[in-house]
Amino acid sequence: MNVRRMTDLDRGAVANLHRRSARELGAEAYDEETAKAWAGDRCHCDYDLADADSAFVVAVTAPDVTRGPRVERSPGGGEGDVAGFAHLDLSAGEVVAVYVSPTYAGEGVGSMLLSHLEARARDDGVESLSVASSLNAVGFYEHHDYAVTESATVETRGNGVTATLDVRVMEKSLETEVSSVQSAEVPAASR
Repeated sequence: MNVRRMTDLDRGAVANLHRRSARELGAEAYDEETAKAWAGDRCHCDYDLADADSAFVVAVTAPDVTRGPRVERSPGGGEGDVAGFAHLDLSAGEVVAVYVSPTYAGEGVGSMLLSHLEARARDDGVESLSVASSLNAVGFYEHHDYAVTESATVETRGNGVTATLDVRVMEKSLETEVSSVQSAEVPAASR
């Protein structure tokens, strides 16, 4: 599995994955109508790769590891399925999205994508990240040291349906990890 920057060629596969993930994995926490609205009417134009404050990445399998639907294949050439994608808003310090194809759920794809976003945020001097997590992803973010700070709702529209999505706003300090890594590198005698 390879994590790399999203390209224009990936946007169609990402839109298909986004819809499928919200519909299938979202059904774990939301009723059918809410998951349907959340899945929405996604298209390639929903992913603005020209936004300088955003980082979009995809996780792509090797060419011989294709088991997802044909619409989730990377048309970039030489690659297999788009197994997941993630979006980071650097100016807001916000993880906007981490979506994994239901075909690859539970295989570490989300963790790879989130780790990539966190490293990018640290490189850009971001001290903490927030995320408005869907209910089905709260455990995933807690596993990665995000803490719930509040409950909120987000209105979502798609497929002719409008619904209210319950979410949990979560935060993680990136400085704690950096300082703990730095202190681990200092010999015990000099502390």
